[in-house]
Amino acid sequence: MLGLLALVTLAGAGAAGDPHDWHTRYTGRLSSTYWSCQRETGQGDYVYTRCAWEEYHRRDAELNAAYQRVIAALSPEARARLRSSQRAWIRRRDALCGAIRERQPGTNALHLEPQCLADQTIGRTQWLVRRR
Repeated sequence: MLGLLALVTLAGAGAAGDPHDWHTRYTGRLSSTYWSCQRETGQGDYVYTRCAWEEYHRRDAELNAAYQRVIAALSPEARARLRSSQRAWIRRRDALCGAIRERQPGTNALHLEPQCLADQTIGRTQWLVRRR
């Protein structure tokens, strides 16, 4: 069920599910560090993939720091709600971004999946920061 939901959501991300529109959407919020990584190390699937995973790991660290700041200030009941919300968000993110392997041909998925993970993580971090 989640897989179907993720594919429907992914298909709606671009014009009629066009993978090029989707790619533009998910690279729009990536950091200058990501783009510098690609420029400095050259081109090719390996470079794009390495730079994308490094971006995702940087963004995940930011998310974890924001989550710790927010959860520390909450009541026990609010903490439980946030933990539940966070777990549900992780499942949605993983389903959405994992569906790329099925939708994207060849090696594109190798760097598009971590780009999606980074973008989704940026959005969640922004959401958490607004809740402080």
